[in-house]
Amino acid sequence: MGDETRTFTASDGYAFAVRVYPAPAAPVGRLVFLHGIRSHGGWYTRSCQQFAAAGYEAHFLDRRGAGLNPAARGDTPNFRRLLDDVAEYLTAIRTPGVPTTLAGISWGGKPALAVAARAPHLVDAVVLLCPGFVPLVGVPPLAKLRIALARLVNPTKPFPIPLNEPDLFTTSPEWQRFIADDPHGLTRATARFLFGSARLDLYLKRVAKRVTAPVLCLLAEHDRVIHNAKTLEYLKRAFPDRVRLLQPGMPHLAPGGGEVVAGSGATAAGEGSLPHLVEAIRPGEHPLTRTDRFAPQSDLSPAPQGRGGATRNTSLVTAGSMGVVDVTEYPGAHHTLEFDPAPSFVQDVTGWLRRTIPA
Repeated sequence: MGDETRTFTASDGYAFAVRVYPAPAAPVGRLVFLHGIRSHGGWYTRSCQQFAAAGYEAHFLDRRGAGLNPAARGDTPNFRRLLDDVAEYLTAIRTPGVPTTLAGISWGGKPALAVAARAPHLVDAVVLLCPGFVPLVGVPPLAKLRIALARLVNPTKPFPIPLNEPDLFTTSPEWQRFIADDPHGLTRATARFLFGSARLDLYLKRVAKRVTAPVLCLLAEHDRVIHNAKTLEYLKRAFPDRVRLLQPGMPHLAPGGGEVVAGSGATAAGEGSLPHLVEAIRPGEHPLTRTDRFAPQSDLSPAPQGRGGATRNTSLVTAGSMGVVDVTEYPGAHHTLEFDPAPSFVQDVTGWLRRTIPA
């Protein structure tokens, strides 16, 4: 199943490329992906094809100045322009009865969460794949000073991005060569882009709490780009009383049984499960502790039915009107899950969506 490359023109006239993977029949949902600071939609062809085969129409936006977009390479006027690009695209494609999930990968997790906070009416769920809220790799202090100065006197001056080593993304020699030889990967960004990224961090600290949609965050145990434990703490601060930990392979995510690992520690998921994240939670910290099991259910099987045949949501846990924030960590995985053969993150995402968003 192939993709279609389309062009979307933003309100300021910038035309950017979007890869679209149609579902084979009427889609059960729509997934809109935002890539990391270096990557682009061409890195994620395999997973987008799998999402489409599972019934989800997949859209992958190449950020302005990145990927297939040669104009203003590595540049943006400010971070709000990037958020507007996404919101305008979501508005253009939104269809009644087809829920939209906004998915952010690595650095793309920041605009994904910001758009969900800024325009909640456009986003039914959020998926974060190794999101870049708390990076292990950053801009050195001296370079930050140079960027700040250039932003005032020469805002479009390019600087190297801090993720130019392919082995940060994957241990696969094949995929490392792919990244090194990638003609569309971004290796330099302008001063105002990098300054805007730092401002986006500050903006998120203020507005992330406004996100009402349910959130799924997938982390990789051996991530060399993202600090997993601090990412968990970041989410707990942003979403008090809404965060819970899931074992990979839970029925929320994929076929099979499992338990929620939550603050009580009473039913910690078992020896060897999510060790880094489990250790980061203290007993009694989360009131939303759930220790019940759900019946095993195939990833693509129909959701349980309520009265009159209506779909009954069995997994969504809420705090008031707020959606749950589910977090899991894949043992043995590395930053770019697309390049890691072990985790079945596509099944996990589609399984979680089918149980979280009523059809």
